[in-house]
Amino acid sequence: MKKGSFIFILCLLCVALCSARDLKRGYRGFVEWETSYGKTDYWNDALLAYDNDNLLFLGITTSHGYQFNPHFYLGAGCMFSCASPTGDMTIPIFADIRYDAKFGKFTPFVDFRGGFYFDGGSECDLYMVPTIGYSFQKSKKLNFNVGAGLTIRGNKIIENKVENGQLIALPVISHRINTLFTIRFGIDFK
Repeated sequence: MKKGSFIFILCLLCVALCSARDLKRGYRGFVEWETSYGKTDYWNDALLAYDNDNLLFLGITTSHGYQFNPHFYLGAGCMFSCASPTGDMTIPIFADIRYDAKFGKFTPFVDFRGGFYFDGGSECDLYMVPTIGYSFQKSKKLNFNVGAGLTIRGNKIIENKVENGQLIALPVISHRINTLFTIRFGIDFK
C-alpha cells in the first residue's frame, strides 16, 4: 500500500510540474511499455483444449508517423508481447490515431490503435486499444506519456469433437471478444 501511495504522489507531482511541448508538423515516434490484464481465451496444452482465465500481457510497443498539426497524429506500429503464465507470444500490428489537447498546463490525449495480432503461428485476429492519458514535457524534443484504456482482442476458437483418439465430427469454429484493462507509459520524440 505504501508503494502504491508513493507512486500516486510521484505521478501527481510530475503532472503539476510539467507541461507538454507544442507539437509541430512532421515526424513523431513513440516507444512505450504496455501491460494488459483480464480474462481471455487461450490454448491450454495441459487440457489440450481452449481455456478462459486471467492473463497478464507484458510488451513493448512502438509507433511512428506524422504529426499533422498540434492536435492530430497518424501513424503505424507494432508490439511484441508475452502472456503470463502461459508464455504465449503475440505480435499486434496496428494503425495509430491520436488527438493531443492542451488546456493551459493540462495536456491530455486520446489514442486509438486498431489492427490485427498474430500469435507466431497461424492465429490472426482483431486488436483494438482505445486509451486516454496525460503527456508531460521532459525536453523540447521529448515527452513522457502515461495512459489507461482497454485492449479488445478477438479470438477464434476451434473445438474438435474427439472420442477414443478419433475425430467424430467436423471442427466447430467460434469467435469471441476479450476485453483487458491496459496501462501504457513511455516516451514520444521528434
